[in-house]
This record gives sequence, C-alpha cells and structure tokens, in this order.
Amino acid sequence: MNTGARSAEVKVNRGRRAAPSTNTGARSAEVDKKLGAYNRPSTIPAGVNSIDRPPFHFRESFNARCTPMNQIAELLPAANIALDVDVTTKSRLFDAAAALFAASGGLDAPMIASSLGARERLGSTGLGQGIAIPHGRIKGLRSAVGAFLRLRQPVAFDAPDGKPVSQVFVLLVPEQATDLHLQLLSELAQMFSERTFRDKLATATSADDLGALFRTWEPAA
Repeated sequence: MNTGARSAEVKVNRGRRAAPSTNTGARSAEVDKKLGAYNRPSTIPAGVNSIDRPPFHFRESFNARCTPMNQIAELLPAANIALDVDVTTKSRLFDAAAALFAASGGLDAPMIASSLGARERLGSTGLGQGIAIPHGRIKGLRSAVGAFLRLRQPVAFDAPDGKPVSQVFVLLVPEQATDLHLQLLSELAQMFSERTFRDKLATATSADDLGALFRTWEPAA
C-alpha cells in the first residue's frame, strides 16, 4: 500500500485548510469606509429652505440610519390626533396639547404645558411652511409619546419663514432622553420636509386618515 503518498496528501490538504486569509486588511478598510459614509455629517447647499432640512445639529449613528422603521408612528396613538383645534396663541395651543396627553395617557397637563412653554422661550420650534414641532422633557415619563394637532386657523409661531403654523406635532420625551430625542426630531423634520406629505395631512378628513398617513410614511432610502 502507498501509505507514504496518502500521508503526504493529507498533510497538503490540511495545510490548505489552515491557510489564514491574507485579505483582512482590505475587508477592514471596506467596513471602515462604509461606517464613515454613514457617520459623515451631511452638507446642506446654500439657499435650501429651513423646512427642507432638520433645524437640529447632530450626527446620526450608524444603527439609527440602518433601522428601517418609522419611529413616529409607534409613539402616536389614535387618541392623540386632533383636527380643527380652535386656538389663537402658542400658549393656548400648548394647553390644548397638554389636555390631549392628559386625557389619553393620564399625564400631568400643567407640567406638559409648562415644559413646552419653557422650551419655546429658548427659541421657536416652528420649521416653516406652516409646521411646528414643540417638544419637551417630562419628569417621570417612561417613553416618548407624540400628538398631532391640525389647527382650524393658523397661529403665529415666529417661524423662520414668518408663516403662521397650522400643523403641529408635539413630542414629549423622558427627562433623561438624549440620542432618542434627537433621532425623533430628525425623523419628524424629514417627514415634514416632504411637501406631498404636508399636503396630505392638510386635506385628510379624519383622525383615522391622518394616523394612516403617519403609519405608511417611510424615510427616503
């Protein structure tokens, strides 16, 4: 029997299987390149309207960009959607939103109105094109929650374009929320930057229709 030849063949095959990959550096560089592309701050051309970009400065994480999920629909219950809200000032709007949260989730209405007002005094949360995203941190709140109010008459909001606001998304987050807060604000700004989406919100005839618009919205690829 040719046992010597067989033994030599086994050794050769084992050597082939055990050979380490020599392309790990290239693979690592490719991964780093992809991660860098996701984490690179976006450049915004001069002259772009404020509604076409988020008015919040931050860098999205790789995981946030890769999550194909509409986070806003998850925190917007049907009970927190209101049409034809009759208010004439920001403070009245905040009171109406606070009452909505109190009725649907048992939250403290005065605390909510106070938090929204305090944030607004730091600078307008109006985006332009009739949109505003008032937001506040609420002590004791366990998870983020939102409400959408479409106003009967537009309300002055000191928005960048000077236009009054008729569509308002109110966002409440836990007192210690950090990255989540920014991710949600970013997604809201992206939503409302789409004219088609804004137009559909303006013409929807029921809260159910409005809820469906939020549920079916998808971020741009």
